[in-house]
Amino acid sequence: MVNGEERHQVTLWYRHSKHNPKLPFREDLLTMYEDIRQTWSKQFIYVIRLDKKLTLASPVLPYPKPSNEYPIVTKEEIYKRNDEVFNNYQLKRREPVYYYYVKDELLFSRKTLIKHGLLPPPVKKIIHVYAQYDIYGHLEKVEHSIRSLVTEELRPT
Repeated sequence: MVNGEERHQVTLWYRHSKHNPKLPFREDLLTMYEDIRQTWSKQFIYVIRLDKKLTLASPVLPYPKPSNEYPIVTKEEIYKRNDEVFNNYQLKRREPVYYYYVKDELLFSRKTLIKHGLLPPPVKKIIHVYAQYDIYGHLEKVEHSIRSLVTEELRPT
């Protein structure tokens, strides 16, 4: 956890590589953040019976695990402590969704309007052009369909 935000070590390594890769990883994190804590945890184990002789070590837990249930922390290492920053962490908001607005109408995102068929989907035009060259590599003609390039000489027999 950095400044109260739970982040994977790969994410922190990426941030370190963009910030100051000349410093060692941990030293760079100490300069970037005010509170750094590393935790080790284990998830709950779900057992599926393979045979009738299998005896469970614990009662069967519901699957999937509820989203409000956190993993069990087995070990915690504090490298830099600032309880004020750690306890006052607020989740950052994502980018706002852009809305299609019509006066006196409900607001919907453009993606939703396209999904309901109220707006046409964006058209990605791919234009194929076919060229015909002579045996010397000189351009003879350009067409939008391959069939229009086929002549009597090129027709299969």
